[in-house]
Amino acid sequence: MKISASVARARKCLKKTGKLHLGYKKKMKDVGLRGFVSEFLYGYYSIDEADPFAKVAIEIDACYWHGCESCGFVGDKRIVTIQKRKDTYLRNHGWLVLHIKEHEIKRDPYFRIEQIRELQAQRRELHAEKIRSAMLKGTLCVKGLRSESDNMEWFPVADILRHRTPHKKMYRVTTELGSVVTTEDHSLFLFEGNREVRAKDLHSGDLIVGSFDGHERTPVVVQKVEETIQEEYTYDLSVPGPQNFMLHTGILAHNSYSISGVSLDIEKSSKYESMKNNFIQEYDKAKEEDKRSIKIVKGLKQPRYGIGISSALGPYSRPGVQSRRNYVSGFRGGWA
Repeated sequence: MKISASVARARKCLKKTGKLHLGYKKKMKDVGLRGFVSEFLYGYYSIDEADPFAKVAIEIDACYWHGCESCGFVGDKRIVTIQKRKDTYLRNHGWLVLHIKEHEIKRDPYFRIEQIRELQAQRRELHAEKIRSAMLKGTLCVKGLRSESDNMEWFPVADILRHRTPHKKMYRVTTELGSVVTTEDHSLFLFEGNREVRAKDLHSGDLIVGSFDGHERTPVVVQKVEETIQEEYTYDLSVPGPQNFMLHTGILAHNSYSISGVSLDIEKSSKYESMKNNFIQEYDKAKEEDKRSIKIVKGLKQPRYGIGISSALGPYSRPGVQSRRNYVSGFRGGWA
């Protein structure tokens, strides 16, 4: 607790971002390198530039203060010690730590940016595979926000839903943290009162709910809202409890709700909870009845609108769905 309080006090006194860091960040944006958050808080430490999804950390080091063999500087003893501890902490938690020296940036303002892009892509694919595995095991969690809280918490993901949306307009909402592409009627959250707002109703200058550090609810400024190309399919999560989840760009989005394979994107989906529970009970009853009559129905074609093991309720159910979880979610096929 003493260490945590000391670090918290030090953060308040430190100037967060120097000119060298800001200049390099601008070059990253100029070449389209996205997904990095400035001064990302992780544990006791602040990372200069971090991609939390790929777990890539970039540290911009001033040669005089951090030490540099090429320039002949030994560095400030305290700063060098803290940096070593930070590197060890991050690496022990699965981060790839890259150090960019001041003289390297001055010699080449785009130093190692392409290498960083390649590493980011490789690690994102690696972590995406871990996420797929966690979802199949039922252990995948995301950060969400309870209505009465200002702090993000971890919540389990119940389902991943696929919507067929060729008839819906798509909007790209760009903020100071990043952007999200969503259907016209999908909801984000206004910062004032955590009120839901459809993407098409947002305007430049609006404040929406987001998080710069992944822990605390903060206002995020909408910079631009523009219509973009329509998509045949869009994907969403169902997160029971908060009914929302944090995107990798730091924007809080409303979730979807699923009943018998039909996904619903509605403002107050909790009122459908009893319907969902009733359906699950009916399904369990039908499944038990099916077990008793398996010799009779074996080999026969299931009725199109019956309540059998592979009911046609929901557009994506299919024959042979034995799991109640898969049956309710309506998920099929591979991952996008």
